[in-house]
Amino acid sequence: MLCEFFNEELEYQENLLAKYYVKHNHDVVVITSTLDSVFDYYNDKHDINAPSREYYFEGAKIIKLQYKWLRFKNRLRKYKDITPILEAEQPDLIYIHDIMLNILEAVEYKRKHNDCKMIMDYHADYSNSAKSWLSLNILHKLIRKKLSVRFFQLYLPVSFSYRKFITFQIQIWNYFHWVPIQI
Repeated sequence: MLCEFFNEELEYQENLLAKYYVKHNHDVVVITSTLDSVFDYYNDKHDINAPSREYYFEGAKIIKLQYKWLRFKNRLRKYKDITPILEAEQPDLIYIHDIMLNILEAVEYKRKHNDCKMIMDYHADYSNSAKSWLSLNILHKLIRKKLSVRFFQLYLPVSFSYRKFITFQIQIWNYFHWVPIQI
């Protein structure tokens, strides 16, 4: 699982997915940031000196990585290259929490390991994205659509508005099986 935030004390979807994947005897690895505070996460307060670390929580392996860089109001974030982690762990499923710049390394892993499946939950809609021509036409209609059609087997829109957005703006509805998370 690739996500930006994981805190053991919360019950975010990452926590619950990890818990139930472990419960059903799957090996779970969560690659996430070094952030520990939900308040720091939402306020974009990243301690660039926080060390990377690895530990187990309720049977899931948690790998907390420092961001390699932060750009554009802390919105574009990238960990160091995660390819060595993917190659060492050999996942047969990669779950990506929304869009992350390390998605390209996950896509490259999938290219080399065709039996690996990729799932992404989707958080973009008209309220938080595609507010400019660049965002709508380049990020969504070009980049996301191209990656989506070629590499993802399942999209999980977190609400009906997200599904509506991706269905009508990006027009990839016929490529996927849709599973609502919170509808």
